[in-house]
Amino acid sequence: DAQLGTDGAYFIDRDGKYFRYIINFLRSGNITYPRHEEGKAALQEELEFYQLSDVLSALKPLLFDSALRSKVEWKKTVDGWLRKDGWNRARRLFDAAADSFDPAYFHGRCDGQGPTITVIQLSDDRIMGAYTKVAWTSPIAYYGAAPPTTAADSDAWLFWAPIDAHGRCTALQQIPSPSKAVSHEASLGPTFGSGQMSYELMVSHNTV
Repeated sequence: DAQLGTDGAYFIDRDGKYFRYIINFLRSGNITYPRHEEGKAALQEELEFYQLSDVLSALKPLLFDSALRSKVEWKKTVDGWLRKDGWNRARRLFDAAADSFDPAYFHGRCDGQGPTITVIQLSDDRIMGAYTKVAWTSPIAYYGAAPPTTAADSDAWLFWAPIDAHGRCTALQQIPSPSKAVSHEASLGPTFGSGQMSYELMVSHNTV
């Protein structure tokens, strides 16, 4: 939002951290930009806010490869889906790459935490995942093996991206069997669907 000050100058209520890259480019034509993906995405957002389409067009080939554009796009799309389900804010509970791929760590961080969204990045940079409003649990082992426990969730859904030439994530699918939408097993990570041959999405250690 721009506001006219008493001195005749406009005050623009934006974080100036990434604007310096824009002003330097406008002044000199020299291209400098943040090297990390979060910074690149933030710079793109600033360019779009100021409607600097010419600058964005000049910088975009250097800044934003298709994988990054896909990640930015699917985040916006999934955020929209969550808002439709009534959720305005989320926090990270577990990161397998940083924490551990051991299912025990997943359950230790995520059991009993209420609705969750699982996001998986595959080796080819594609994104997929699922949402459930049912809190995760770890069934007690019986003779060394925990029996699968299924739970109903008519609001559970799957997603994957990208699916079109522009990297837009528009693939959203309800779990086919809502009465057995999720499976809770201590030996597995987040698991959607039920049965060894009919899981919709199953994460086990470092395997999807």
